[in-house]
Amino acid sequence: MCGFGVALVLLVVGAGCESGSPDESAPARPSSAGDRPPADGHALRDSPDDASAEDLADLEARQKGFLAALRDRDAEAVAEYFATDGVLQIANMPPVEGRDRIQELYRNLFSFMEAGEMTPERLQVAASGDLAYSLGETRNAFRSEEGLVEYVGKYLLVWETRGDEWFVVVYSVSSNAPQASGS
Repeated sequence: MCGFGVALVLLVVGAGCESGSPDESAPARPSSAGDRPPADGHALRDSPDDASAEDLADLEARQKGFLAALRDRDAEAVAEYFATDGVLQIANMPPVEGRDRIQELYRNLFSFMEAGEMTPERLQVAASGDLAYSLGETRNAFRSEEGLVEYVGKYLLVWETRGDEWFVVVYSVSSNAPQASGS
């Protein structure tokens, strides 16, 4: 794979959990759609009457498994959570498309990742029951020639049901740091 090593030290993807186990006692909070109108024909679920408890439980379990695969730095397991046509978008890099390429990227990334933590902040399911998103914070530390490089950012996961299982169709990650001048 072409030169992901150094580039990813600075542009890092959210992963695993800081040296130890994640706080699994704090699941992502399903959020309320409030007064937002549906932008794409997918009305957002905002009450227990709208959301199937089973749909939400399935998605929460799937997300928990995805986060565990990241924490365990298991590139193959991480890739299996992506749809075969899934896309990984890392700030300042071209999109990584397809499960095989995503697995290859994670295999490389995990070779120099020291610590990571992904904290889900919101999990929202569309009223149609086949589309959802999750967003939150990511914190990571990576080995580099200059020492440990820390990264704090945010992520957005877009989930879609394929058959009767949830898959990541888009995963975007970006830094919270201001862009360096001249970039």
